[in-house]
Parts: sequence; C-alpha cells; structure tokens
Amino acid sequence: MPTLVEGPGGVPGDGPGSDSWGYQSCTETLHQFSSVGAIRNYSFSFKGQSNYCQKIFNHTVSPNPNALTDRFGGYKLGDGKLNVSQLIWSNGGLDPWHGGGFLKPGSPNTGNHWIFMERGAHHLDLRAPHPEDPPEVTAAREKEEAIILSWIEAASLKVKCDVDDDCRQAGDNTGYCKSNGWCRCDSNRGFSGLLCQSRLP
Repeated sequence: MPTLVEGPGGVPGDGPGSDSWGYQSCTETLHQFSSVGAIRNYSFSFKGQSNYCQKIFNHTVSPNPNALTDRFGGYKLGDGKLNVSQLIWSNGGLDPWHGGGFLKPGSPNTGNHWIFMERGAHHLDLRAPHPEDPPEVTAAREKEEAIILSWIEAASLKVKCDVDDDCRQAGDNTGYCKSNGWCRCDSNRGFSGLLCQSRLP
C-alpha cells in the first residue's frame, strides 16, 4: 500500500512550502502533528516549522494555528451559536480529517444543515457522481442540491414595496425589495429611493 506524500517536516496536508497550500500552512492552517506515511511519529516541532516558513517567505509570515478559529469562531460556528445561517456541514466517516469536522447536528432553527455519510470519503459528495458511489453519498448530494435550491428560491421571492415618483413616472406603481433593503421599480429601470418596510427572508 503506497504511503501518503507529506509536506516538509512530515506535516500532513502538504505542510509549509512555496505553493499556495504551503502559504496557507505558513499562515493559518498549519496542522500541528507529524507522520511518516500513514504512521504518526510525534516529531512535530512548531518552532522548526515556523523557522522554515520564515525562511521560505523571507520572514514576512509566521504560522498561526488559531487564525481560523479567531476569525470565524471555531466550534461556535458549527454549533450555530454565531447567528450565521445557510451553511451545510457535510462530513464522511472515511475522511481522515472528519475528526475536526462539525459532526453533531445543531438546531434546525439556525437554517444550517449537518450531513454525515458513514462511507463518505474526503469531500466525495462534492465530486461528480460515480456509479460506485455509496447510496448515502448520492442521497447527500440530492439533499444538498435541494437545500441550496430552496435558498435560491427564497432569495428570489419578490416582496412588494412602495415606490416614489421616479418609479411612477416610469409607469411602475409597485416595486419589490432587493436583498440590500432598497425598493426597486418593477421595470428594473432604477431604485425608488425608498427603503423597504420588510426585508427578504
């Protein structure tokens, strides 16, 4: 069985390097563990990896393993506690990275969705369909498509709003709310200059 090709220092996930993934490792996604192929060898050195990053990028960057947590909220984001909606968290049991995923479903009231596929590999549900896909992966794709379609349809609803004289002179007595909160004339020839009383859902 062939072993995985690891990044410099045996860091999985490409690790620090001069390409785009390497830059991400040197700034915000450094995985703080090491391996030789498929075997963990516990030789990770943050100082060593940081020095390597500084050497590659001329001392302009340093790894910050907490950067994404600080920016996006970590598990609070996945738990639906940050008032962020319209997210789909899909994970596969065969994905070696799923241990860091948001696996426990949160409240459906958040508008977010959690999908776990026992036989799903690394973002298999986002790849093109294949005849040998596990049925649960096919079902996950269908569910994801239906969810996203419902979001698009909801955003496309036209909520009527009052218009001003500019719209009426163009022959429009009604308008509809845009997602930015402004009322647009029905003819699409301009905005009425009025804010909607109600917003899109």
